[in-house]
Amino acid sequence: MELNMRIIELRNEFDKTQTQLADDLDISRSTIAMIESGERKPGYDLLLKIADYFNVSTDYLLGRVEDKNAYIVREVVDGDNVEIEADRRVYPDGLTHEQVIKILEDLKKMGFKWEGKNE
Repeated sequence: MELNMRIIELRNEFDKTQTQLADDLDISRSTIAMIESGERKPGYDLLLKIADYFNVSTDYLLGRVEDKNAYIVREVVDGDNVEIEADRRVYPDGLTHEQVIKILEDLKKMGFKWEGKNE
């Protein structure tokens, strides 16, 4: 499903009009209308605002995953420094972003490797 269709679906699921959504996101209704019609793509900051508003991941909005609550975990390598990154700030079971990152870092220290990791 395309980004614009996911936004329409979520807006309807939350029983919001374009005007209500625009007001809540502090943007114009015409911006929402253009995004929903596919005439315009939201920028990075607006994409994050939309994901946070509907409590879904940006990966879900972009069609990378089908589960609204899914998130993609990746390692970012900068020279010898390796950091764990996840794109969600709200997780199942009430965990915070910081708690999830701590859990992932602890698993990494124990030698756990997840699928998709680039060696």
